[in-house]
Amino acid sequence: MPSANPFLEFKIRVHATCLGMLKERIAVSEQRMMEAKESLQSETKGSAGDKHETSKEMARQELEKIEINHAQLQRSFIQLERLDPRQNQTKVQVGALVQASSKLFYISASVGEVLVEGTKVFCVSNLAPLAKAMLNLEKNSSYSFNDDEGRIDKLA
Repeated sequence: MPSANPFLEFKIRVHATCLGMLKERIAVSEQRMMEAKESLQSETKGSAGDKHETSKEMARQELEKIEINHAQLQRSFIQLERLDPRQNQTKVQVGALVQASSKLFYISASVGEVLVEGTKVFCVSNLAPLAKAMLNLEKNSSYSFNDDEGRIDKLA
């Protein structure tokens, strides 16, 4: 049965794509974390000396960066998972799919660019500067961002 709102149906597919991408990134991050921990443990078993201490510290810093990135990915996943993509938005807010100036934005979580059915969609947090410029605007509203004018053409 065809949907009454194809743009809303597309948003549901965008949402699923973003969740899938974040799951993949989390899995890769977990693998990298495991490898970094193993590397750190193997550095700990080595001999003493300045070179060894420097190497051990670099491994520790790398693990810390991976853990911070992993935590951010998990927060983004949880944030995205809490959204109901079936909810049709009438204003730009978290959970809205926005067509503005011939580009598509999913105001959700910082996932980046995704390709859905051959269409580029930029998945951004509501804290992103562009999203802030559009927040609470309705269809046919204008916004300004980086000295460029834009217009909200579609919302779901």
